[in-house]
Amino acid sequence: DAVCLSQAPWTNFWDETDPVADPLGPSKGWRRGDPLPELSNELPLFTVTDPDTGVQEGVAVADVQTSNAAHGAGGGLAAHNYWDNQEEFVQPLASILAASTA
Repeated sequence: DAVCLSQAPWTNFWDETDPVADPLGPSKGWRRGDPLPELSNELPLFTVTDPDTGVQEGVAVADVQTSNAAHGAGGGLAAHNYWDNQEEFVQPLASILAASTA
């Protein structure tokens, strides 16, 4: 139950070539290599349950795909190095954080 995550918009940055990153918006049945669904009637991966009614609702996740190897400094596991990706990760994350404190 992701009740604490339903309080604010959630942005998930992910790189398709990063072995430990996936989009989090698709339903539980989605697997790496499957096409990303445009819309689904299934509950997404994260849900919140209303304590009074027991009704489950999906928690919205904005998946933002990055290309860390193309925009980073290279070396090591470049696909996993989000912090070197100023254009697609650091600057957008800074904007999200600045907006959340305003």
